[in-house]
Amino acid sequence: MGRTHISRQLKRFGIDTSHFTGQVHNKGQRGARRTTSSQLLLRLPAGSRRTPGTRLKWALRDIGVPEECESAASAHAGGAGR
Repeated sequence: MGRTHISRQLKRFGIDTSHFTGQVHNKGQRGARRTTSSQLLLRLPAGSRRTPGTRLKWALRDIGVPEECESAASAHAGGAGR
C-alpha cells in the first residue's frame, strides 16, 4: 500500500491526521538511548540472550576502543597476520 492510497482512504473515512507531526521534529537529532555502553558491556548470566554485535561495536566505539580486524591487531602485536 502506498502513501497516496492511505491518504485517500483517510480522507474518504474522514480521519483527522492533523496531530501527526511527521519525522521532521527529530531531524538532525539522535534518539535517546535506553541502554548505556557500560550496561551493554557487562558479562551476562549463563542462558541470557546474546547482545547483537552491532550494539556491542557501538558500545566499544563509545568508550574509545578502536575498531580493527584480527589480522591488523596481530600485525600491531608483532604477529605475522594471516
